[in-house]
Amino acid sequence: MTYATDTPGNTLKPSAPGLIVFPMTEGDVRKIVTFAAKYRIRVVGKCSGHDQLQRSNGYGVIQLVTTKGFKNISYNETDHTITFGAGNAHADTYAFLAEKKRFAVGGTWAYVCPAGCLSNGCYGFFTKEFGTGADNVVGLRFMLFNGTTLNLDATGPHRDLFWAILGGGASSYGVLLGITAKTYEAPDQFIIMKVFLSVWPTNMTKDDGVPSVFTRFLTNLTWYQTVPDHISWQLDHKPADMNMLLQISYTGRTTVEVATEELSALIAEWTEAGYYQIHGVEGYSDVADFAVKNSGPGAPIRRVSQSIYVDANQEALDKVAALWEMLYSGNFESPVGSDPFDGAFFFWAQYRYGSGSYAGKAPHVARGMRTAMMEIAHENVWMKQADDMDRAPISNMVKELMEPLGNSSYQNHCSSWASYNVYDDYKTRFYQNWEGLTAVKKKYDPCNLYVVQYGPGWDLPKATCGLSSTTSTKRPPPKRPPPRRHA
Repeated sequence: MTYATDTPGNTLKPSAPGLIVFPMTEGDVRKIVTFAAKYRIRVVGKCSGHDQLQRSNGYGVIQLVTTKGFKNISYNETDHTITFGAGNAHADTYAFLAEKKRFAVGGTWAYVCPAGCLSNGCYGFFTKEFGTGADNVVGLRFMLFNGTTLNLDATGPHRDLFWAILGGGASSYGVLLGITAKTYEAPDQFIIMKVFLSVWPTNMTKDDGVPSVFTRFLTNLTWYQTVPDHISWQLDHKPADMNMLLQISYTGRTTVEVATEELSALIAEWTEAGYYQIHGVEGYSDVADFAVKNSGPGAPIRRVSQSIYVDANQEALDKVAALWEMLYSGNFESPVGSDPFDGAFFFWAQYRYGSGSYAGKAPHVARGMRTAMMEIAHENVWMKQADDMDRAPISNMVKELMEPLGNSSYQNHCSSWASYNVYDDYKTRFYQNWEGLTAVKKKYDPCNLYVVQYGPGWDLPKATCGLSSTTSTKRPPPKRPPPRRHA
């Protein structure tokens, strides 16, 4: 077990932990949590730290990081489940399953940890067909504030805690140690088709009275519902080039020939309507291969990322189409930063939702992930603090344009901008059944020691008691025999 009192970037964040601990075993974790509970110190669990609401850190807390230990992975040949420690990243679990020609439902980013992703819903390449990652979890290994370790599932005596963890607030209840999840037969080849489409039909503009590619296809609910659940994509806007890139994922368990035929049908539709420009097909041996090769380097040090889940509702989708058309009108321009490594604004969307996500059974996953047709987002990245006053306010402007379009919003950390992540409606924006989650919180963490930003217990007094006031390690005094009665 190793310790640290600082990590790179802590001075830039407004909620730096007081002590960072890297446990290697469950025994290490037990020592940490019981020590913290005894002295009323808050503990926050962390793996990759990609949580968009900053629920993996906190000012003055003990931050428990699982990335050095808890790397175990095993596969059950009988029920085809995978069990893995909370320190694994998606790249680890995907690569392990690839050898067995299986896959698990998780995120799209190779270096994000499933432990955090699953506890907040987690969508990915297979969500449209099989639901969120949280819907596919069948077991959890979890440690409470007093060091008690529980094996949780959907039908056991602690099923309320099981479901609360899956979508109900990350490490709000204790420390997640391990996960068991369903797996499925993998495709022979993981196919990505990259397609460039124009905003307007060839040689035409909005002034010609023709529909944009958004209203005709990409925000057209009726059309989207004809696309099979094993076809999903990410859309990357490119306003400077007046086109967009669709990275289409084909996850059907069919032959390459069948996949090619289905994807060609999409190309034919877009070509006939006049929006198609060019495409190419890439084949990957498995999901791990694709995730690693397409995750890219880490983000620049200064960053704002905001996203909205947009309901499968045509009225809402029409508003998205209008916003996207504005991006291509020339009225919205991103300022150029002073550093040559600055990125511009990136606008993108994830089309990962469908019958699988709509029918998901994890009850506390944010409503937006259940009712969405897509997630739309923008990213703003820059390098120098001197550019803060130019860059960050534009993100706030975009946020005002985006928020009315959906029912669930996430704004990722901007390491130097103090006004981010202010949501007065967090109880309904990020969760379902806040009252039920609060009841679970009080039951399993009665002292409110595991408080994370915007998680259950956030609105209650923190660290109200310690381990000594809830449990006692002293032996009870021996019972004395009753006094003898004399005749």
